[in-house]
Amino acid sequence: MQYLLHIGTNKTGTSSLQRIFFDNRALLSEYGIAYPTVGIETAAHHNVSRALKGVQLDELGMSENWIEQLHAECQGHDICLLSSENFHTIQHPSNVLPLCPRGRTKVIVYIREHAVYLTSWYQQAIQSRNTSMTLDEFIDHHPANHMTMINGWVEAYGQENVIVRHYERDALKERDIVADFLQFLDPEISRHLAKVKIASNPSVSGNLLFFKRVLNVFLSKEESLSIANEFSDMVDLDPTFGGRIAVQQNQIDRIKFQYRNDRRDLNSLYNFNIRAIDKPIKGSLCPDYDRLERDMEKIMDYSINMDFKLLQFVDRMNMLWKYRFPSNA
Repeated sequence: MQYLLHIGTNKTGTSSLQRIFFDNRALLSEYGIAYPTVGIETAAHHNVSRALKGVQLDELGMSENWIEQLHAECQGHDICLLSSENFHTIQHPSNVLPLCPRGRTKVIVYIREHAVYLTSWYQQAIQSRNTSMTLDEFIDHHPANHMTMINGWVEAYGQENVIVRHYERDALKERDIVADFLQFLDPEISRHLAKVKIASNPSVSGNLLFFKRVLNVFLSKEESLSIANEFSDMVDLDPTFGGRIAVQQNQIDRIKFQYRNDRRDLNSLYNFNIRAIDKPIKGSLCPDYDRLERDMEKIMDYSINMDFKLLQFVDRMNMLWKYRFPSNA
């Protein structure tokens, strides 16, 4: 049996692919492809990656012999397909070898231009986690060196077994992530799954994202994740609440300089040319103080009408504002 290990990265259409794989497990199986359910969380093998990182198995609801269970589930198939963007964050990919042995495994990773990647990652971190950093702070604390990550997988599996793809519309087969990935599976199944349409995962932007960033100061990671979908539901309240955030020229220049060696090494070692963005990214201001008051009215009115869970955390935040701070006078 061969293994196909899809390791991300995040913000490269992973959720779309994983939902198609999970919802079409029976069809995949007919073509000799297993998409096992061991370690599945929200259609992806996130708990498999966490187990490989050393997270306690009882916290993940997994048994001590989970690797044997996963292999048993794939038995009788030609390919075992595993997918999680968390795989690419494993610091020592050699830890994956007991699960996916060298010589029988292909690793597929999609990467993006650094400025676009960091910005998208930043928006995701605010929406789904309790990050309260500014974009500049996020850039400082979240390195995005593609070569460092890729080299670890090459060392574990060999360069000939690591497939690096550019997540950029013009670089994808048929300008589509699903069609691009399916070329590595059976051509016949590609004709079936390429037709599947799935809902997109909207990016939160503008003052809606700014509100979540402020609220995150008062939230745990678990609490933040529990209301992430409520913010997704509000993207359509205003055109500025979805899509990209604005990235200034000085931030673009900084990212371009910071990852110049990464782009050079990708080109020299993989003939992989990522052209750095050299102009500001147009998008919604985060924050946009000129419209903050009316945007907050939209957000709070809708949240109250929908009885969103986030309101209880707004009450927690409001406790601080009830305190009367002493004047310097």
